[in-house]
Amino acid sequence: LKRRSLKYKYLHRKHSTIDIFPDNESIGSDRGSIPDLVPIRFSDQVTLDKKIGVGGFGRVYSGKWMNKTVIAIKVFPAHDEPSWQREVFIYETLGLNHENILRFITADHIDVSGYTEHWIATEYHSNGSIYDYLHNHTITVPIMIKMMHSIVSGLFHLHTPIDSARGKVSLAHRDLKTKNILVKQDLSCC
Repeated sequence: LKRRSLKYKYLHRKHSTIDIFPDNESIGSDRGSIPDLVPIRFSDQVTLDKKIGVGGFGRVYSGKWMNKTVIAIKVFPAHDEPSWQREVFIYETLGLNHENILRFITADHIDVSGYTEHWIATEYHSNGSIYDYLHNHTITVPIMIKMMHSIVSGLFHLHTPIDSARGKVSLAHRDLKTKNILVKQDLSCC
């Protein structure tokens, strides 16, 4: 049985990355037995860089995904698993795909020395929160209007139900403040 064109990456239990079917090899070759393989987890592909926020929920770090894409990782402690589950449910289920709502990438959990952390990965915005941005920058009236419009647009999307077979329900943010609004590269907000 020859290898197909798709590559399937897996981690060997000793944490080295291998192909499930190396190039020009076939299953059952004279190489011996196939090693014990496990799927690669998201948390195994992330390197945490620096802490960029702390709150009642836990910590937020910037990090690199697969050593190239900069992302934000929200880390919930083990005892706050219900908050993590609720936030993951909201991102995955409630149709939050909108340019002015923070883009969810994935969720995972990781065991660190017998202690479980729950992770949520989102897009990263280097400008930080609007609170920090306004303390360090002077903005013009057109930029202020752009920021306000994008905030209202994101809130409108959250609050408005979309009627369809599997539509979005209306959702209240309940913790809207300048430290929870991020400034994107184009100076709109999410």
